[in-house]
Amino acid sequence: MSVDFKRNTANYNWLTLVGRVRYGGHTCDTANSGGGGGFMATVQREGISAFRNISVNYRTGEPISGYNDNLWHNLRVHYVGMVCNIYVDYKLVYTYIGTDHDALGGLVGLQSRNNTGAYSNCSVTALDINGNPTVFAPSEIKKIKVATVGDSITYGAGAYNEQNKIDASLTYPARLSEMLGSGVELRNFGIAGRKAMKGADCFMNEPEYKASLEYKPDIVYVMLGTNDIKTVFWAGSDIGDKYKADYTELIESYKKANPNVKIFLMTSPYLYVTDPSMPGSRVEEELVPLQHEIAKATDCTLIDVFTATTGKPEMFPDKIHPSADGYEELAKFVYEQSMGHVAAINKSAEASEPVKVGEKANVKASLTLLGKKLDDMKIYYSSEDESVATVDENGTVTAVARALRKCALRWALK
Repeated sequence: MSVDFKRNTANYNWLTLVGRVRYGGHTCDTANSGGGGGFMATVQREGISAFRNISVNYRTGEPISGYNDNLWHNLRVHYVGMVCNIYVDYKLVYTYIGTDHDALGGLVGLQSRNNTGAYSNCSVTALDINGNPTVFAPSEIKKIKVATVGDSITYGAGAYNEQNKIDASLTYPARLSEMLGSGVELRNFGIAGRKAMKGADCFMNEPEYKASLEYKPDIVYVMLGTNDIKTVFWAGSDIGDKYKADYTELIESYKKANPNVKIFLMTSPYLYVTDPSMPGSRVEEELVPLQHEIAKATDCTLIDVFTATTGKPEMFPDKIHPSADGYEELAKFVYEQSMGHVAAINKSAEASEPVKVGEKANVKASLTLLGKKLDDMKIYYSSEDESVATVDENGTVTAVARALRKCALRWALK
């Protein structure tokens, strides 16, 4: 049995969650904490695992590293024969070897009579005596989370449809999402008029910024600066240093939210405006060089949108924002540039015969970029859940917790 849970901190019952095997007609309805027989695995409020069956008192494991009442956790109870393993957050925290087959048989369920915590993603898999699933249904493969962060160009100002209305499906993030395919979940956090520098109109002041951090994206595309160079904001001998410092803080916040995030810093596009209040020359002469410096200093991958849009005024009918066709061209460029670094998103590997616990199998993967097969590119693998299966750099999968026919992997180019 596997279930995600979050404790209600107003509930002082120690038994946050119970994974219970019922037998002999007992249903655990007569007691708060598992009375009436059977066994249960619990996570106490202090983040300590415990185990109990009908003939023994509680056997308490070690405190669970990183346990926090205010966060979601996963409890997994895995038992074969008379051996029970308890996992919290996919780490083994307790093993019990029983002596009574009856006490370790029956139906798995949740006892929550006096528990007001929240549960999600509960699943039960039946195992045979060897630990192999009698019915194996692979869990849904998680999608790569992509966030686009920026100003009105990211938001999609100017993406007009035939009815002369802004159409979200015509923006560069929407077009990029289509190109990346069904393996990604892309959310657009662009806000018109926002800038990187702190103060008025700063992106970091907005609820969308907080939401983008809580999203914990795997990949971030960020493009901010066109509004920063407005004369009303771009003043003072140290303005370049201020821009770099504030933009760097923004970038580092995404790394803090997800230490494994991949960040693409996009230079601002060519600005065809000559008005002194927002001179395009300032983008070329001051802003873009700073963006190159920031990308290098923060170890972001630079996508040079400025060069790609230079000499293409037809892309920008109002001299600032792309048209719908311009956004499509921008999305294609961003896709081509970024897919050289992140080439295929989550995939699943399926074997012709189940791979038993401890056995190995090789994954054969192929990647394509813009319809062309990449036979000569080095592929790097990683497992979605190493408590189920591990995979080495050559694509050799080892079954860990149960026999596998299908498992979720990620592979990418580096």
